[in-house]
Amino acid sequence: MAQRVIEVYDGEIPMNEKELITLGGVGQKTANVVMIEYTGANLMAVDTHVFRVSHRLGLSDDKTAIKTEATLVRKFKNNLHALHQGMVLFGRYVCTAKNPKCDECFLTEFCKTKETFKV
Repeated sequence: MAQRVIEVYDGEIPMNEKELITLGGVGQKTANVVMIEYTGANLMAVDTHVFRVSHRLGLSDDKTAIKTEATLVRKFKNNLHALHQGMVLFGRYVCTAKNPKCDECFLTEFCKTKETFKV
C-alpha cells in the first residue's frame, strides 16, 4: 500500500473513495471511514456496530453490510457522517452485542430484539 501511495499519489493519501479502494487492504467501509473522518463526507460506513444497531432498530433487514449501507443512505440521505458516528458509539457502549444495556437505552420502544434481552 505504501509503495502505491508513493508511486501513484506522490506520497499523499488520496481523498477520493474510488482511489482509496485501489490501495491494498482498503475496502469500501475503510474508504468511507477515511472520507468521513478526514473530509466530513456525507457517507455511511457500516461496521459491526452500525449493522447490529440498524437491525435491532428495524432500520434495515439486509443481510450484508454493503446492502445495509445502501438502505441507510437511502433512508437518511443527509448528515450520514453524524449518523455513522452516533450509531458506532451507541453500538459500542449501549447496544452492545452481548449484554446490551437496555435499561439505559432511550430507544427500547423501537427495538426489535428487546424481548431477547428481557427489557
